[in-house]
Amino acid sequence: SELSQKQQRRVAASVFRVLEQGKQGVDDVPDLLGLRGNEIALAESFLQYHMERNSGKLKITVISAQELVLYAMAGIPTRLIAKWKTEEQVAAFHVVRHAILECMDKFAANVANNSCKVTNSSLEEELDNSLDNIRLYSLQKQIKTKSQETFLYVPMVDVGKITMDGDGTTSVADIIAPYTVVQVWPTTSRTLPVKVDLSYELNKCGFLKDECDTRVLQGLLALWQVRPNKLDEMTETSIDDASLVPPNDSIGYTVVEGESGIVITVDHDDSTGLTGLNGKNITFLLSTNAETVKLRFGWYGPYMSITNA
Repeated sequence: SELSQKQQRRVAASVFRVLEQGKQGVDDVPDLLGLRGNEIALAESFLQYHMERNSGKLKITVISAQELVLYAMAGIPTRLIAKWKTEEQVAAFHVVRHAILECMDKFAANVANNSCKVTNSSLEEELDNSLDNIRLYSLQKQIKTKSQETFLYVPMVDVGKITMDGDGTTSVADIIAPYTVVQVWPTTSRTLPVKVDLSYELNKCGFLKDECDTRVLQGLLALWQVRPNKLDEMTETSIDDASLVPPNDSIGYTVVEGESGIVITVDHDDSTGLTGLNGKNITFLLSTNAETVKLRFGWYGPYMSITNA
């Protein structure tokens, strides 16, 4: 029988978990966690012809076309939306996959630690809700950092929301997800190295406090630390010009107020002053389709080559 969208998401998540475990090789096929009946049959159809045993270890992969089907089953758009670039979407898929695997890791830990305190159905409902929260959006409003401006837009990127730069003008990062920012460096010739100045890229994202305006990064951090059930109550600006996926979903924007980033409104009643990172870790990723990357930190420094990272 046909599976519901919720069941399809769970199948995709379980297959992604098996693929992650089978990437380096495993002794046997990992369990298809959280699946039953027709869900197991569908998951096995992705895996049964893509297992290879080498030196006693079982490696599990799928072809790219099947991986796109898995993302579609997970509710993530796999077609190029207007102004999206292939390299950006590939990098966004990596972030989406990581978010899915985090949901599965938490579910696996809950199942392993559950001493009949809650039913498996309750744990599966929690998993379904967390997978349902994962969305990929296209940002059409320009997100920029200019210290002379009093109001700066900050996308309301909460749990599960991942945004891509839709119009190519966002000056913060190509991809933004909770506690993660990604800069994409595509090339038309993979054999030619790309040269990247890390200080410039970090400066764009707002990481270098002494050299750039950090208000947008601090605003994002403020959002990520707000309780998830509060995010729906936050003040939103008009988003009539946004191109959204799926069409019925919306990504809102809040505003940092003050030339020095004095406050950001985090719900209808209170405003929070922006502070530093407060010891929080934010992952910065550099994504490229080039075979070799030459990195330097600062225009005066030497380049360091990295190949097959």
